[in-house]
Amino acid sequence: MKGDRLAVSDWGNDRIQIFNNDGNHLLSIGHRGKLLAEFSRPLGLAYDETTEKLFVCDDGNNRVMIFNHDFSITELVHSKLGFNGPYDILLLKDGRIIISEHRAHRLQFI
Repeated sequence: MKGDRLAVSDWGNDRIQIFNNDGNHLLSIGHRGKLLAEFSRPLGLAYDETTEKLFVCDDGNNRVMIFNHDFSITELVHSKLGFNGPYDILLLKDGRIIISEHRAHRLQFI
């Protein structure tokens, strides 16, 4: 991430932890809940260096959230099929997104 930061999915505590390259904790994002910027078992993360956006698979809430560089939420990733256990995410260079879903046993290309 920009500024030599590292985002870590803290599944057991329903939040995302941000650390610097020395391993020092900088901040936590979110807590347990169903509202925007709240999580239920966040899992896979992806960072877009061009847009400086962080994508978070929110497993328990069946959604993928997108955060700005300042960690304010900007939007949700939408799928015609909806999500069923979004587990991990991959950002492709052509702008497409691949999301794996562990409960649906599928990949979605968005």
